[in-house]
Amino acid sequence: MEILAYGVQADEKPLLEKVFADRHSLRTLAVFLNHDTAPLAAGYPAVSSSVNAELDAATLTALAAGGTELIAQRSTGFNNIDLDAAATLGLTIARVSHYSPNPACLDLGLTYTELPELLSRADLVSLHVPLLPSTHHLIDTAALARMKKDAILVNSSRGGLVDSAALVEVLRTGHLSGVGLDVYEEETGVFFTDRSIEGITDDTLARLVTFPQVLVTSHQAYFTRTAVGQIIDTTVRNIDDYANGRTNENTLVPKGRAGGQGAGGPAGVRPA
Repeated sequence: MEILAYGVQADEKPLLEKVFADRHSLRTLAVFLNHDTAPLAAGYPAVSSSVNAELDAATLTALAAGGTELIAQRSTGFNNIDLDAAATLGLTIARVSHYSPNPACLDLGLTYTELPELLSRADLVSLHVPLLPSTHHLIDTAALARMKKDAILVNSSRGGLVDSAALVEVLRTGHLSGVGLDVYEEETGVFFTDRSIEGITDDTLARLVTFPQVLVTSHQAYFTRTAVGQIIDTTVRNIDDYANGRTNENTLVPKGRAGGQGAGGPAGVRPA
């Protein structure tokens, strides 16, 4: 299949090209996938998107109109994808359901408990959950108030898990001794881009980074050789399975969900 990969970082490009070699034809772009850049995929039956892609109904419609049939996202979260629109358009959606999982924690004594008790007892709270309607602002004013005054909060999952405005107010009172934010709920257009000239125009983010106990790492926590390798390997497997008419545990919207193949014809054939 001919594939167009969006949002490919400089360090990621040679890894992608190496794994895809002799399997699929790959073109990479540094720009992120959104409604404005979707027309670049015209004629490609498959695209691979990054975590910063804006896959709303308008973007998905533009992709389908250009002949795209498969979107293989190189991330676990899929809160940025309109799955209902994808199903209506007949697009197949796949993701990386997991990477670098750490089951060994159970052997180290990890136990499960209810969130209110966890917040009140923990010295360090680290978030590792997907962003869903049920988890949006999981850490809000009430949750922050339950935490110890000298506790540490770390979020390396999705920015929307934390109510950023509430976090600012809590920090202003001297609550929490440390905050590590690898993600931020309004990070699109800020993270993974050079803002050295424009500066930070998001008032909440600008306020957060002024606190000495806050560290913002711009969505880099996943960036290890192991994690990136697993992400790329899984993405290739998702594309291989699609090309061979198979689904797997990473498929969010299966092929033909809403009336068969997309506008581009059979998988692997690039329209003229």
